[in-house]
Amino acid sequence: MNNYETIVVEQFTSAGVIYDSVIMVRLHRPQVHNAINQQMILELNDLLDYLSAGEGSPPSVNCLPRILLLTGNQKSPTFCAGADLKEMQNSGVQNQQHDALQHDAIQNDALKNAHNLAELYSKIFNFPRPVIVLANGNAFGGGVGLLAVADYVLAQQDCKFAFPEVRKGLIPAVISPYLWNKCAGNNYSLLKYHILSGTSFGTQLAKELGLVQDIFVDEDMAVAKIVKIVEDLLPAQDYAQADAKRWCNRFLEGAVRAVPTQQECAKKLAAMVLDSKTQKLLNGYDR
Repeated sequence: MNNYETIVVEQFTSAGVIYDSVIMVRLHRPQVHNAINQQMILELNDLLDYLSAGEGSPPSVNCLPRILLLTGNQKSPTFCAGADLKEMQNSGVQNQQHDALQHDAIQNDALKNAHNLAELYSKIFNFPRPVIVLANGNAFGGGVGLLAVADYVLAQQDCKFAFPEVRKGLIPAVISPYLWNKCAGNNYSLLKYHILSGTSFGTQLAKELGLVQDIFVDEDMAVAKIVKIVEDLLPAQDYAQADAKRWCNRFLEGAVRAVPTQQECAKKLAAMVLDSKTQKLLNGYDR
C-alpha cells in the first residue's frame, strides 16, 4: 500500500479500543471541501485494489478488512463536494487552446479520467466486504454518489445534499445507475426532481429516499452507532458475507438492465466536460 496525499487510511478506534478488522478511510482535501480530483480517484482505486487482493488469502497474510468505513476530513464542513470542477475546467481550456491534432489526445485523456471515476464507484459498490459511509458533512454531486454505492450510510442531522451538475452544464452521468439502485423503491420521481433542478434537500429526506439509513446528531452518537454496526456485522462468516453481498448486487444489477453501462456513463461525462457551453459555466470555480 502506497503513501497517499488525498486520503488518510487508519484503523477505527472507539474509547481506546482499536478495531483491527475495520479500516477507516478519510477524504483529505479539506481546502477544497474534499472535492474528488484525479489524484484522489487513483489513490482510492489503488487502495481498493490492494485491500481486495486479500480475498481468499490465508488469514495470516490477508489484508482485506472485515468492514470498510469511508468518511470526510474533520477539518472540512463538507463530507465531499463532488468532482473537482477546477480540474474539469482545465481539461476544457486545454481542449479549446490546442489545434486539431492535439484534440484527440485531450479528449482521450478526458475519457480516461471519466472512466477512472466510473471505475471508482464500481469498485466501492462491488467491494467484497461491507462498506459504511459516515457523512459527517454536506455532500454534493459525486459526493452523493459515494452514499449511493455504500452498503449502509450514516449522515449528520443537519447535512445538505444536492446534485448541482445541471446548473453547471453537466449531469450526474456516472452515479445515476447507483442512484437508481438505491432509490428506485423510495420515490425516485422526487429524487429526479432534485437532479433536474439542482436544489438541495436535507438528511431526513435523504433517508426517506433511501440514500441514508441512519442519522446522528454529534460525533459521540456517530461513533456509538458505528460500534453497533460493527458488532452486528462481525459475527457473520466473512466468506458468506462476501457471497451475500455479491448475490444482492446481482439482483440490483439485473433490475437495471436499461441503465447505461459504466463505459457509456464515462463517455457522456467526458463529452460534457469538454463542451464549450459547460466550460463557460465552469469558468471561475476554484475547486
